[in-house]
Amino acid sequence: MKKLMVLAFGLGLALTAKTVYAANNNVNTVVTTNLVNDERVALKPEELPEPIKKTLSAPEYKGWFITEAALVKTAAASHYEVSLTKEKETKLVKFDKEGALLK
Repeated sequence: MKKLMVLAFGLGLALTAKTVYAANNNVNTVVTTNLVNDERVALKPEELPEPIKKTLSAPEYKGWFITEAALVKTAAASHYEVSLTKEKETKLVKFDKEGALLK
């Protein structure tokens, strides 16, 4: 009886591991497809358009520092992504070329 329980447990582990691997494989495929269609160009903070710099100088961004910036071009449109850090908090904000915040 013990051998049967050990065999059933081992079979259950093997089937579960295969299912998890298949699920992860599908997620990676989707992410890879999206990255291939988007073009991401890294920018220095000083290379951001003036309207975005003006928006980031507003009071609601006081104390936040730019850690990364990029221009993201897709088939439909393009936008700017800016990573901001304040103490231990980070956030990613997206802007159009006019400095308007995108959701």
